[in-house]
This record gives sequence, C-alpha cells and structure tokens, in this order.
Amino acid sequence: MLERKALGKYELLLTPEMIRNYIDSDRFTQAVNQIASAMTKKLNNTMRIQVRDTLLIYLAMTNFRRTGDVPPEEGEKAELQIFWHKEAKSGQVCSLWIDEDQLITLQNFAKYVCQAKPGLPYLFTAASGQELSSSGAR
Repeated sequence: MLERKALGKYELLLTPEMIRNYIDSDRFTQAVNQIASAMTKKLNNTMRIQVRDTLLIYLAMTNFRRTGDVPPEEGEKAELQIFWHKEAKSGQVCSLWIDEDQLITLQNFAKYVCQAKPGLPYLFTAASGQELSSSGAR
C-alpha cells in the first residue's frame, strides 16, 4: 500500500498481514524446491536470481521486526553474523536469527546455487558473481 507524503513523495506501508501473506506464500517453498533441483541440474541465471531475491526478502521479512540481538522465541535457531553493515565501523555486531530449516536452505543455496567469484566472501551476489550492490542488483 502506498501513502502519499508531502512534496509528492510516497511511502510504502507494509502491514503485518501483508508480511504474513508473503511469508506464508508458495514463493519460499518454490525457492527451496529450485535449490533442491540445483543439486542435480545447474540453475540458469534468471532462476538463480529469483531464488536469491526470494531468500533475501524472506530473511528480511522474518527478521525486521526484532530489536537488537533478540532471537526468535520458539524452536531451534542459529545466529548469523553480518559483517558489512552500517554500524560495522563502530564495532557493532549485526545478528540475523534463523531457524534450522532456514539454515539448511542457506547452506544448500551456498553449495548449489551461489556463484560468487573465487575469493569473494559473499553468499548473495549479483548475476556476474560480484558483490551485490543496491544499484546493480540485477
């Protein structure tokens, strides 16, 4: 939903219902299935980018509501540390909490789908295999 702000600018308003609908949709399941198929057959660039984008959005939507280093309340969880973020220079740690199924999905993504250039420590990369940037994600 877009809401008009002053000077003709718009703000995207995501409601909890919209986020729940996305998380409960088939997109994440389809991404997991595509990762599974990548174990036996290489994904083309379009499919690889769709899987990457789905995982990024899913991780953001399942973590954005948490404050600081507060882990999810239920189930098994793993802590991923994000090293390149806006507070990194000041020594702040940015944690991303995921459940066991998400961890397995990310491990399979890293092994079978991720195409980072050798020597680059990135899980999510641009189609070229280079560092993902906000201006050149596609």
